[in-house]
Amino acid sequence: MIHDQFEEIDATIIESLVENRLSESTTVEFKATLPDRSDRGIVEFLKDACAMANSGGGDIVYGVRELDGVADSLQPIEDETEDKALLRLGQMLDSGIEPRIAGARFLPIKTGNGYVLVLRVPQSFAGPHRVNRNGMHRFPLRNERHVSDMSYDQLRTAFDRTSSLAVAAREFRRERLSIRSRQDGEAAGRG
Repeated sequence: MIHDQFEEIDATIIESLVENRLSESTTVEFKATLPDRSDRGIVEFLKDACAMANSGGGDIVYGVRELDGVADSLQPIEDETEDKALLRLGQMLDSGIEPRIAGARFLPIKTGNGYVLVLRVPQSFAGPHRVNRNGMHRFPLRNERHVSDMSYDQLRTAFDRTSSLAVAAREFRRERLSIRSRQDGEAAGRG
């Protein structure tokens, strides 16, 4: 991620990405432009967001051109208003990824004559997530600077992890209720 505190990301931080030639990684990706409205553009956007959620989470930064995997230059977005971009991309996320990614957030940052848009995708514990678009179903995963589809074994592990988390949450709740019940019984015995 480009900064721990999402709300604190500002133009200075964005400019420093380019000045320091920050490399793309498992948790950071740069895009010169917003996804276009073509089916290919929509699928690419969904694939990138879904891959981040299925990995460790991260930031996709629109309005920063990358060259050879590093932030190369600012290219502020000027051809679509912030409000229209947020609405369009938010609707695409909600309708094109299953299960929906809870907690994905957008942050527009004014710079130059336009803005840069950061999409923070949290690591998801509700996955694995899949892109669901026009009959295509993919389970993408981010590997360093590229995206690939999960293998059968990776899918099995992801589904097992989700199931294990649910079991652990139920067990934790059961233990807490048991402790609370004992404490209530002890308090009643003293009263």
